Amino acid sequence: MKKKISIMLAFICIAFCSCKKYLETTPKDFSSPEQFYSTASELENALNGVYHSLTVDGTFGRNLVIELANETDELFYKRTTLTVNPMLFNYDASNTVIAASWRALYDGVNRANYLLANIDKPVMDEKARKVIKGEALFLRSFLYFQLVSYWGDVPLMLTPTVDGN
Repeated sequence: MKKKISIMLAFICIAFCSCKKYLETTPKDFSSPEQFYSTASELENALNGVYHSLTVDGTFGRNLVIELANETDELFYKRTTLTVNPMLFNYDASNTVIAASWRALYDGVNRANYLLANIDKPVMDEKARKVIKGEALFLRSFLYFQLVSYWGDVPLMLTPTVDGN
């Protein structure tokens, strides 16, 4: 019993009497937007990130071409639980497919906005900069076209935003 109390007291003393400051390290696997966009290569990587948003499940990776085409004459997706809602136009905001598509499209818009906000940061060839800027502007407008096609009047975001989740 004495041994247990001694061990417990030693542990408490070590826990409360050790370091006064927390160990703070700089993560080496993450670049903040303030640190990124400093070279032409990083701008191209950011542009690839905008293109990647077109391939995820919420966009053309699945939902836009399969799940959300259910209510059209282009597709009949025979599934026991999800076939009734699209055929009756009975989608609502709690539908995970709708939420994933909305989130993925706006994620792509936000990626394009970050790129466009930092397009002038690196020293690089102006012709290459204009090409990257043009592609980013097109991709942002294409993503907005998809949003407007499915949901009508949607919020127009032309500056980068921080994820509110």
